[in-house]
Amino acid sequence: MRVAHFAQFGPNRAGMYATVKDLILAERALGVDAQFIDSALPCKSCGHYESQVGVKDDEITTQPMSWASNADLLVRHTSLAADVEALGIPIILCLHGRPESTFMLETLGRMPIFSYIEQVPHDLRYKAYITFWEEFIPQWELMIPSEKLNYVPAPVNLDEFTPTGPLFDFGVRAGTPNLVITDMWREDETPFNILMAAAEFRRLYCPTAKVHVFGLPSAKQGPIAVLARILDKAGVWGKCFTLHDQMPTVYRAADILLTPHIIATRVIREACASGIPIVAGTGCRYTPYTANPRDIGGYAKMINKVWEKIQSGSMTSTLDSRQIAVKNFGLPQVGKAMVAVFEKVLKQYSVQQTIVPGQRKVLVDIGGHIGESISSLYQQVDDAAKYQIFSFEPHPIAFKQLTQNSQQLKNVQLINKAMGPADEIVPFYLGYSNCGEGSTTLLGKKTGAIEYSQPVNIEMVDIYQWFQENIYPDDFVVVKINIEGGEYPLLVRMLDTQLLNQISRLYVQLHSEKFESPGTFQFVEQRLEKETSNYPNCKVVTNRKGVFSFRDLNS
Repeated sequence: MRVAHFAQFGPNRAGMYATVKDLILAERALGVDAQFIDSALPCKSCGHYESQVGVKDDEITTQPMSWASNADLLVRHTSLAADVEALGIPIILCLHGRPESTFMLETLGRMPIFSYIEQVPHDLRYKAYITFWEEFIPQWELMIPSEKLNYVPAPVNLDEFTPTGPLFDFGVRAGTPNLVITDMWREDETPFNILMAAAEFRRLYCPTAKVHVFGLPSAKQGPIAVLARILDKAGVWGKCFTLHDQMPTVYRAADILLTPHIIATRVIREACASGIPIVAGTGCRYTPYTANPRDIGGYAKMINKVWEKIQSGSMTSTLDSRQIAVKNFGLPQVGKAMVAVFEKVLKQYSVQQTIVPGQRKVLVDIGGHIGESISSLYQQVDDAAKYQIFSFEPHPIAFKQLTQNSQQLKNVQLINKAMGPADEIVPFYLGYSNCGEGSTTLLGKKTGAIEYSQPVNIEMVDIYQWFQENIYPDDFVVVKINIEGGEYPLLVRMLDTQLLNQISRLYVQLHSEKFESPGTFQFVEQRLEKETSNYPNCKVVTNRKGVFSFRDLNS
């Protein structure tokens, strides 16, 4: 089994990266060929998107995007390029953020993740979703079908985070005790209140205490800088770092970890694995020491309770915390849970791909433009990868873009010709809006910024003859037509030859109103409507604007 994980490559920079790395190691231990592909980021100098390839971090080496084209599954953690989404390979989306955090990110104008998660279940290329926290399942089920939502325990590498080993040196800023805060400062939760509780603990109970902050946003000015000055003046401020590449040494050197969180955040998992006592938010099930972070006095009192137990020698948290990590976050059980999701998706996908023996599924895309209909098919139809797609597009610039957009799809055949009522060379009038979108083979079109004075000659293929040579009697055939007026002579040919007997779905965009003499074409529209009843096995759908929906092909 080959699995491609897409995330931003950033050792020691983000908890998500560490989680993805742990997942890959867990899957490899069970025989999965799991690889890391760096989600491209814009180059600072040129703005182009570049993916890091061949970069190493311990056992991880980033792979090129092309590796994904032969993968069995794609696992998305951050962004995913459109051409990768279009590969026809099942995609699994990991929901790393807390629901409220994703909501606040969008509310504050950062990233529209919350809206995206609400919309993505309509994209049938996404076969499953993973949350790493059971607590959020009811919230995610309001947005994602429950049968597609899966729980996988959040991982931590127990070989990396251990109770024994080198210790971080707090130097002249060391305290007794050394309290540490290593949480990211999130939109829905910051360590502000527990920093206040640490100051209160020092004031009321232990004047030698120091709090050391890792993951502090870099800010020489502003409220965070003010907060640091206030706590330094109070004598409680210790070491502070934005990033640190030796976090296992920090946990081992600390006396107590402070966190406002309840769920198994990266911080809680790493601290448990390192065997240090944790004071967390009320309701956290991974430590016996919890308090409401907004109750400054109550949280400070809990810190003191833990410190008194440490001083008295009655604290057994090293063993207890480590066992919690082994039981809940170890890579063996995480790997098994991930592989179970993979197997479920592949089994369902295999069933969806089954076609009646002797029957092909075919999409004849007449007027392919730059691949909008192909993309819609993949987004909306479960077994899109099993369709044989023939896409006709005569416009030279649009065809070049269509080729680029479809190059990863093995089931697409592109034809740089027009489809029409006869095999002949015809004049083609190029439109100069939206990559030639309004180009036509007919005179008199009012839209599309067409240059009628300089037509180009193109090859047209007779639809009836092409069907006789390329379509079999048992094929399930879908035809989409969007050719800016060219549909009218094409439809006459199809009706005259009774070609609709070989078609199961016919999607036609009509353009009569875009011509100077619409009545010339409306009789064809009337004929199509009248004669549709002669073809009970062909469902005909027409519109006058926009990309067709193919969702009814799932029924």
